[in-house]
Amino acid sequence: MSINKRIEELISYFNLNPKLFSERFGVNESNTRNYIYRGSMPSADYLEKLFISIENLNSEWLLAGKGAMFKEDQPSAQAPSIIEKEKIVVATQDVSHNVTIPIVNQEAAANYLAGYQSQEFFEELAPMTMPRFMLNGGQNAVFQVRNDSMEPTFFDSEYVICTKVEKSDWQYINDLEVFVVVSTTHGVQLKRVKNRLKTRGFVRFRSDNRQHRDFSLNEDEILELWRFQWKLSPFAINRAEELYKKVDDMEEKVQEMEDIISFMAKQMGINPKNITRLNR
Repeated sequence: MSINKRIEELISYFNLNPKLFSERFGVNESNTRNYIYRGSMPSADYLEKLFISIENLNSEWLLAGKGAMFKEDQPSAQAPSIIEKEKIVVATQDVSHNVTIPIVNQEAAANYLAGYQSQEFFEELAPMTMPRFMLNGGQNAVFQVRNDSMEPTFFDSEYVICTKVEKSDWQYINDLEVFVVVSTTHGVQLKRVKNRLKTRGFVRFRSDNRQHRDFSLNEDEILELWRFQWKLSPFAINRAEELYKKVDDMEEKVQEMEDIISFMAKQMGINPKNITRLNR
């Protein structure tokens, strides 16, 4: 393994991309990219900064591939630590088993079509981390929901965590699954699918909000498909609220009818108790 691959492995250990790795450890981002993508030889100054910034980094491993990555089991930057002060315990967790995922928010989505095939585009995006066991492997990304087309299932400004589906597997997609679809005609959208690739060569995309029209795309019009996995939401919506409101309205109308009948009975000299009471 070359020193370039070992630098890439070091970046992967910290679950960072080249940009965040360079910022965290005080090295030049352009140099980091050149070393891992173009195979350029790292400068002595660059390596020195790594050894200074990453405590316990094994120089023999980085320079010659001998021994373990760190002189101890973990670098102090990742080692669990407990600080007790006034009976408050602060613990730094080991996140080495998490997955770093780029976030395509609404602003980034506007430029997505121009850079969707670019590794550099993803590296420039803000990242988030998730436990590896919560994902199904493969390439993952976070997309921000736009507009109300998928309400009441998904709301504007929520985030969905998705896994990319390779084109060779598109024909096996099940109907009514939720996907982020990327196309030059419709941009980046979250939709349910009706897969007709095997029989008619297109995919139908539907909104949960039926006020939005469905649309179809031929296979060659679809750039990417990302299968929905998880949702991140800032909202705590009571989905039964509308039902409760309808019940309240109905009870109020029944009460009004009972009051009217009681009033009419009194006007007619009839004891209201002799009139069959309306059931609620």
